[in-house]
Amino acid sequence: MADDMVEQLRKFSLTPEEEDDIVIDPSLRVRAVEACSSSLVGKLLTKRGFGRAALKDKMRKVWGSLAGLRILDVGENLFHFRFANDMDMQRVLNGGPWCFDNLLLLLKRWEVGMKADSVEFKDIEFWIQLWGLPFECITQEIGKAIGERIGTVLEVHKIAESNEWGRYIRIRVSIPLNRPLRRGGNVVLGEGDKCWVDYKYERLLVFCHCCGMLDHETRDCAEKNKGVGGGCSKEFAYGAWMNASQSYRRGYRWKEGDLASQKRGYNRGEG
Repeated sequence: MADDMVEQLRKFSLTPEEEDDIVIDPSLRVRAVEACSSSLVGKLLTKRGFGRAALKDKMRKVWGSLAGLRILDVGENLFHFRFANDMDMQRVLNGGPWCFDNLLLLLKRWEVGMKADSVEFKDIEFWIQLWGLPFECITQEIGKAIGERIGTVLEVHKIAESNEWGRYIRIRVSIPLNRPLRRGGNVVLGEGDKCWVDYKYERLLVFCHCCGMLDHETRDCAEKNKGVGGGCSKEFAYGAWMNASQSYRRGYRWKEGDLASQKRGYNRGEG
């Protein structure tokens, strides 16, 4: 819309008043930037309509009614989440992915100069569990090495010597939105021993079971009925089995003593 308006104005001569630059005092810009320093920009990964007010109310509740949180509607399916401090902002960012009405909420750090027509969401962050490695390979170093082949590794869940949990490695990875989810990978260990490792995604809800993309549901997939005869159904290559079982989500805890409420949120599809 803004680009179209600029293009239209180029066809006409501006008046002297329109050509006159409006100079903003640098101190005003500094204060404006400081006010946005602890903030995120987000959008729902959907092409269908949704209730904006309902989304704002739900996210406030899911995030624990954070003091000072402001949620501004800044564009078509675009929101500016302004937090009172960096700690609250980072907790939300690290605790994702979040969702509303079973739809993924994409989040990214706010940057100076962002406008509604320039914001792009190219990646999403997931906690991924790596299942199927030999016992001796459940280490942070091996988890990081595998994660680097999936996307950009942001964090590897610390495996303390006193920790009795050793079924899988848990990594937080930023993955591209324009590629299908990876179901797993062949890992070659040392002298050539190879094993298949399953990738289980935490808080993975609605995605396409036909092509593995996150940006649409199975029912809307253009590939769903290709090569399928009348009266036949297609066996999908992706599915709910890629979602980490709720009983094995051992990661992010919003508050001490709040685990039960998180589980209720997962059951309702809020987390």
